[in-house]
Amino acid sequence: DNMLEELAISNRITDIFTLSDFHLTYVANCTHGNRRNFEVLKQKMFITRNGATKYNVPVDITTKDKNLFVYNASVSKGMNTLVKDIWPLVKQNIPTAKLKVLGGFYKFQSNSLPDQQEEEWRTISSDIQNQQLDIEFTGIISQKDVATTLAEANFMIYPATFPETYGISTLEAMLYNVPVITCRFGA
Repeated sequence: DNMLEELAISNRITDIFTLSDFHLTYVANCTHGNRRNFEVLKQKMFITRNGATKYNVPVDITTKDKNLFVYNASVSKGMNTLVKDIWPLVKQNIPTAKLKVLGGFYKFQSNSLPDQQEEEWRTISSDIQNQQLDIEFTGIISQKDVATTLAEANFMIYPATFPETYGISTLEAMLYNVPVITCRFGA
């Protein structure tokens, strides 16, 4: 990330694809690490779209588990808000509700040390109170397992506490007929 502009100038990176205007502006002008300059990167940047692989046959919504809710995103995209503030209220109103938290953090190399999101996920997922609220934390699972879970789930709860540009998890939910309960924050 800190070398993106340098790699683009030297033509080691020739094309940079982003998912929206917001994402393009953010990537081209970020101020974390080495500050970037849009004018330097703009000729190499393109806006594209997200996509997903469909692993399962069409989903029969009549066989879905009406009590199964999912959250399929990283800690920073709303997991804390969901687990600490929203889910206890859901359980008060729907005592049979279950929440399955898919993923929660990124692991780019199997031997890398836990980053802040993974450490936070480990703390939250081991909290006995969350287990008592019928929250299951899967950790990182395969895309096929994500698809299988979404095919069974009735709703995805996505508080969107991060200004998301177009989360792949939302697209995946829609691909498996899982309505997304969210807010107006972000794109």
